[in-house]
Amino acid sequence: HGKQIMNELHSEINIISVGVEDGGTKYLDTLSKSEKARITWVNKDGSIKYDSNVSKSKMENHLNRKEIKDAMKKGAKTIYICLGGSSTNDFGIGMVEELGLKVNNKMNLVADDLQSINDFDDSKLIKLIKDVKFIGLSDVTNPLIGKNGATYVFGPQKGYNLEELVQLENGMCHINSLLKIKKHIDLSTISGSGAAGGIGGCIYSLLNGKLQSGIDTLLELANFKEIIKDKDYIITGEGSFDNQSLNGKVISGILKYVDKNKLVIICGKSKIDDKSYRILETSNGISDFNYIKANAKEMYKNTLDEFFKSIIE
Repeated sequence: HGKQIMNELHSEINIISVGVEDGGTKYLDTLSKSEKARITWVNKDGSIKYDSNVSKSKMENHLNRKEIKDAMKKGAKTIYICLGGSSTNDFGIGMVEELGLKVNNKMNLVADDLQSINDFDDSKLIKLIKDVKFIGLSDVTNPLIGKNGATYVFGPQKGYNLEELVQLENGMCHINSLLKIKKHIDLSTISGSGAAGGIGGCIYSLLNGKLQSGIDTLLELANFKEIIKDKDYIITGEGSFDNQSLNGKVISGILKYVDKNKLVIICGKSKIDDKSYRILETSNGISDFNYIKANAKEMYKNTLDEFFKSIIE
């Protein structure tokens, strides 16, 4: 039945697929092709998760590689830093230390050291990056500090208890106060500066970088606006369609280019009670997670079949 529907569709309509994700290798494929750049994704243990040019199985362990330095040494003029899932709350202090920031004559700084920083010298850092543009890509808009900042929003996800959260927030506030004095920058007002444990703020303030929406950047690089021109339907997918989906995720970016009436959202389950969206749930009222997980592919296929059938009848 599904095959028959698809055969009918192929004879009647034009289907264009664009690899658009707010994470994962499709994201990196798009960046790599658009920027004519090589992209390597390195796991914490140094093993390679992804490389745009070479099979990961043929690559050596990168545990001791200093990737940003290496990229600049090889002539990179624009460096995209994808922010998220950092498991840190240290403002990226180790990153800029490696690039030449001098702090209190100390080395190997971590989150607990932030409160003790009373001055820093970034002259070597500024000299190193003077011809390089840094762009931080993120799907969050949280500032560095405050109740909606890096620590209190994302810290609990990383396993910090209340006492630890207070200490970490004090460290972030201290760094922000120092930046206001030395750089005249207040990260409490900068959208996205709280991304990845404050690395967004570090990019903005110490690397003189820009912070951009990851999905907006990806759609621009993928020439999404031109690709979807004159298309009748735009189909996208979500595991769970909820408020987070509409704030910085793929769907929020797509909605800047697409009328709601043309957008079809295929999701496992929807938590949005808004009839103006065309939402197709694959779970179909089933709440057994193990069943859904085991049959997800077939459930998505059936949902798509029903949608395609509805538009050709």
